[in-house]
Amino acid sequence: MRESGRLDEARRLLEQALRLDPSSLQARAGLADVLSREGKYKEAIEMFGAVLERNADDAESWIGLSRALADMGRPEEALVELQRAKEIAPENARIRLRLSQLYLKLGHPEKAREEAEAFRRLSKEKR
Repeated sequence: MRESGRLDEARRLLEQALRLDPSSLQARAGLADVLSREGKYKEAIEMFGAVLERNADDAESWIGLSRALADMGRPEEALVELQRAKEIAPENARIRLRLSQLYLKLGHPEKAREEAEAFRRLSKEKR
């Protein structure tokens, strides 16, 4: 539902899942992603933070946190969080693509190019 843009439905189901199992990090991360897509960045950031406090190795939550920060107009903070994700999962192509985009946005074309090349290399390796 989340991927098809049915955010209201996805949010309701994820909230229900959290009522049934408040300790579910997967439901909490999914809800944080939906909140971010709805433009509720502050709530999303808090929820991603709660997930990462309990599972600092969750690269997808680092990516989500970074995206929410960037969309909220805080690209420098987004970059810091995404660099943490890269430390955890340096072979994650999505992290490298997102880093490339952030570096370009922040006016660092050489770093953007390096990350874009890493993204291409990692994407080819996955095929």
